[in-house]
Amino acid sequence: MTLEAIPADGSDESPTWRRRIGVMVNKLLVGGGDNVGTVEMSAGTTSTTISDTRIGPTTKIILVPESAGAAAQVYNGITFAKAIQNAVGVITHSSLASNVTVGYVITGS
Repeated sequence: MTLEAIPADGSDESPTWRRRIGVMVNKLLVGGGDNVGTVEMSAGTTSTTISDTRIGPTTKIILVPESAGAAAQVYNGITFAKAIQNAVGVITHSSLASNVTVGYVITGS
């Protein structure tokens, strides 16, 4: 579910925008915040880059395993993710025997 951008300059005060704002708020209330993604961590590597324009300098990245293999990797106490600059985050992990896919949730800016 993608959220629309709202004109920040107040250039459109029409009822249409008020309705769109209501729709967007309702989407947020049911978990439609458009702040999730997936990334594949490759075998033989110790870090994985996440490129996402929603990542900012104070963003927190929460990893969500999508398989038993990914869960074993994420929850072994070694894996962590952090924002390193605008639009870029890095997952640091031990070397993998096979590729694993993890989901992520970003919060903050």
